[in-house]
Amino acid sequence: MAYTNWPLLRRLNQSWIWRPNGYWLVVMGVFLLTSSPYFVEKYLVTSLQNDLQKSAGQLTEQLTTRLDTEKKGFHRAVLAAGDTETQFATLSKAWLIGSSDVMAVTLMDHTGQILKSANRSEMELPTQADFMASWASNNQILIAHVLELQEPAFSILQPSPNDSIVNLIIPTGTGSTLLYVVSLDTKIWTAKSDLGEKLTSLEIIPYRSDTTESNGRVYSNSTAWEGLWTLKFQSKDPLFGILQTLRPVFFGATWLIVGMLFLYWKNFRLRQKAELELQNKSQMLEKQNRLSLLGEMSAQLAHEINQPLATIANYAVAGKLQLQSANQSNSLTSIFEEILEQSQRAAQVLIAVRAILQPNPLDMSIVNVDELIQKLEPALRFLCTPHQINLTASSSKHLPVRLNPILFEQVIFNLVKNSIQALIESDRPDKRISISCKEYADRLAIDIEDNGPGIQADNVVKIFDSFFTTKTEGLGIGLSLCRSVIERFNGKLSLKFNSNRGVCFLIDLPIAHIKTEAVV
Repeated sequence: MAYTNWPLLRRLNQSWIWRPNGYWLVVMGVFLLTSSPYFVEKYLVTSLQNDLQKSAGQLTEQLTTRLDTEKKGFHRAVLAAGDTETQFATLSKAWLIGSSDVMAVTLMDHTGQILKSANRSEMELPTQADFMASWASNNQILIAHVLELQEPAFSILQPSPNDSIVNLIIPTGTGSTLLYVVSLDTKIWTAKSDLGEKLTSLEIIPYRSDTTESNGRVYSNSTAWEGLWTLKFQSKDPLFGILQTLRPVFFGATWLIVGMLFLYWKNFRLRQKAELELQNKSQMLEKQNRLSLLGEMSAQLAHEINQPLATIANYAVAGKLQLQSANQSNSLTSIFEEILEQSQRAAQVLIAVRAILQPNPLDMSIVNVDELIQKLEPALRFLCTPHQINLTASSSKHLPVRLNPILFEQVIFNLVKNSIQALIESDRPDKRISISCKEYADRLAIDIEDNGPGIQADNVVKIFDSFFTTKTEGLGIGLSLCRSVIERFNGKLSLKFNSNRGVCFLIDLPIAHIKTEAVV
């Protein structure tokens, strides 16, 4: 179905949408339509991520404060205790009972040798002892650091099959080489963390320097445990997963819409182009039909006019013979000769015009264009005089050109008459028309120039089209016929210049070589 069968598209085709500004608005509309899913998804994810980050920051601050409080409390209890070894049982029992995140308490010396150990279950003591022995042998630097600064310090996260353990190393006092090691269960930390109404999970993972946020995740570090472990916050909001799942759908839908719009636009333009070509061909066919009708009319008119012309010529010959038989020689004889000559010329014009409409070669000969123009000058001047138009014709020398003189005269007549009609509408006091011939590069240039009002800019490209006219009674075939005639002479007819101060038409013809043909 052609798009012209859709009233809406037909109206859009004729509206401002298809103008340059309209194109931009349509493109922007399509862009917004296709990109809106992406921007909506981006906005929602950013909003959810900001909420998650805000929540993660609050929880990190809470956990940091709680751990700092516990660390200071443990350190204060150790410093307040008397004899370290005798007070170990009291401190370890209080810590194991009072703090749910404490898994074990170990007393060791500066070499990492375990002196005493207490655990929530005596069955786990060997395992805890083995673990602490292994840990102490790998953390001599941390032990030395704590003994030197006399400040508690956390250890690196120690993942195990069932737990993730962090050890808090506490010096027992100045000058002492003994240390308390409090083993803390990080799972208890995450269980104690107040996540509020946020659908967020907290996990403690080994230290991660890259805290770049990803979809539904936030990584957080604190200076208190820098380099030791990292908090990983994971949103449980189902919207994150939905948006992540729909992202390729949004992307595919966007390209699908773009592709469909492009294919529709391409199909629309092809249809529009095809209909334009069909319209042009219809106009061309109509023009050919009118030309054919014009040819038939010209043939019929030529047939009808030839008879009165022949009668006029016969009367002129009869009148001339009667004057000669009466031995009378006066001005009437020249008048009869002029009547005879003009009737014969009119018949030749009809024959020549009919020849243009036929594909057969024209009857042409080599003529001197300057002599031909001089011969036409009185008749042209006769047309200009009633309208106070000054006509000048100039030629540099004899310029032979191969053409049909009758048709060439009609071209000059038509161009001069167009200038006369333009000057009639002008109020200039010095109306003039000039015809000049110049030779250049084996070619002849004939300028027909006037100082009239010129041709409107919108009509310049159409003046040589068949049946185009700005005259109320014109047929629109004059300039088109003139160009066809000049092209049959292997020449060109063009508009040399056009302004509000006048118009100049240029006839460009090849100069004939007179060595092979006689000049008529």
